[in-house]
Amino acid sequence: MTSSLKWWVKFSGVQPSLRVPEFALRMLPANEASLLLDSLRMIPEKALQTGFSFRFPDLRAALADVLA
Repeated sequence: MTSSLKWWVKFSGVQPSLRVPEFALRMLPANEASLLLDSLRMIPEKALQTGFSFRFPDLRAALADVLA
C-alpha cells in the first residue's frame, strides 16, 4: 500500500475494497497510474518565500473542511 493510500485510510477510516494489480494500473494512458501509485512530497517554496499564507496548511485540514 502506498504512503498516500495509507494516509487516506487513516484519514477517512475507509479501507479500499477493490484491489487492482500495479501492472494493470500501469497500462492506463498518459502515465495516469503515477497519480495513484507514486508519492510526491511537494513544497510550495516560491509561494512561501513571497509570504503567501495558505488557508489550509496541509491536505488533512483541507479535506476535513471539504468533507465536513
